[in-house]
Amino acid sequence: MRYVNVIIGGMIAGLGGAYFTIGSVGASIRRMTAGKGFIGLAAMIFGKWNPIGGIFFLADLCFADSLQVKMQILGVNIPSQFLQMAPTS
Repeated sequence: MRYVNVIIGGMIAGLGGAYFTIGSVGASIRRMTAGKGFIGLAAMIFGKWNPIGGIFFLADLCFADSLQVKMQILGVNIPSQFLQMAPTS
């Protein structure tokens, strides 16, 4: 059962990588994922290896990323270095 799940997980990861490279961006460039795999791993660790905990952790990261982008667009009187310190997903 473990081997089958690992194989299926690898296939899904491969399809996700192919979509990210070809479908979303359209080209393969260096460092295009920008550490998103490490963010996913951190989400699972901080979520205590529970998918629900990982989802809540990633929701927090996505909120912080969105807030950082919106504040830059709105021109809030905060130095950009502080806004860029917000975690990005």
